Amino acid sequence: MEVKIVVGANYGDEGKGMATAYFSKQAYENKQKCLNILYNGSCQRGHTVELKNGTKHVFHHFGSGTFYGAHTYFDRHFIINPIFFVREYYELAEKGYEPICYANEDCTIATPFDAILNQIFERGRGKNKHGSCGFGVFETVKRNENKEYCLTYRNLVLMTREQIKNALWKIVREYVPKRLKEMGYEDIPETERNVLGGELTDNLINHYIQDFYATVNFCRLINFEKIFVEDYDVVVYEGAQGLALDMNNLNDFPHLTPSETTPVIPMKAIVNNKWKIGSGEKIEICYVTRSYMTRHGAGPFPTECKKEDINKNIEDLTNVPNPFQDTLRYGTFDPVLFEIRVKTSIGDACEIWGGFDLKATVFLTYANDNPKQKNMIRGLLGDMFDYGYVSNTKYLEDVKGWRD
Repeated sequence: MEVKIVVGANYGDEGKGMATAYFSKQAYENKQKCLNILYNGSCQRGHTVELKNGTKHVFHHFGSGTFYGAHTYFDRHFIINPIFFVREYYELAEKGYEPICYANEDCTIATPFDAILNQIFERGRGKNKHGSCGFGVFETVKRNENKEYCLTYRNLVLMTREQIKNALWKIVREYVPKRLKEMGYEDIPETERNVLGGELTDNLINHYIQDFYATVNFCRLINFEKIFVEDYDVVVYEGAQGLALDMNNLNDFPHLTPSETTPVIPMKAIVNNKWKIGSGEKIEICYVTRSYMTRHGAGPFPTECKKEDINKNIEDLTNVPNPFQDTLRYGTFDPVLFEIRVKTSIGDACEIWGGFDLKATVFLTYANDNPKQKNMIRGLLGDMFDYGYVSNTKYLEDVKGWRD
């Protein structure tokens, strides 16, 4: 089995979807069976893949290698949101793709109430926003810390419709008021009250249950991970967000994502499951970065500048302005902080692996947007990695190795 771990090197939005699709495309062309493992985050990820034939999709719940027949697997650290899962499944079906998807039985399940709480709290912070996407990821993690209100994929699959409904109403009647009080909210706007125990709640719950059952139809539960994963020739771990947003980066708290963005989760799975890596193969950890920096959401950004200072013609149709993250921010590439983040990450991976026999690569995207620094960055990064890939256009087909 060949293993690649795709990691965002900065604040997310680097091009991890393109990297995952590129590796999946290689597997497809080599007639190899490929699996994309989503190992952190949830549907707040937005990984764009665009082909020259006009096919384009922003992947949230599915692996970015879907266009090339890669299957998707949610490991236990991924949060499934049935509402957005079903919506995206049908979007892909309309484009001619019917993705094959599997989920670890211990995956956490998000509810619409997590997202509503998340949005209430983020709006209430005013100018002190945390940088939330508004999908309720942190609130899902917070709720699931309490076993009484925890929902996993296996739990819900084994419940009857009535039991699921009762569990959701319990969250609304017991957990939601506690959480609101904990956060200092004695009252909330009428629109939120209507779906947090009011007249629209039952209808919302019924639609949610319908979406969950559709999710079960399209996403098979897996409780034998080792046997399942080893059936594939190529495994591409597709990370979400970036190293600078890792939940353990306490220096930037609270402007972080509630998950581990480093290769630690994949490396632990590989070691604990004793997966068989192919003879002569090395686990490849691929760090993805733009030729400049971006950050979508609040938080520290040491090299922030105007977009015009990099290239006034930069166009990003994925990271559009929204009420929670505002407008995409831009900054110059910081080689010092980049090197610190990557070397620390590699060190953690080597410690888990028990040696240095790993392959570190870099994937440089949006190189065409910053031609003045492209060659300098390529030379700088080339000294740190075993190999590199570069994208000079937005199209997947134009990705090349640095030596090509």
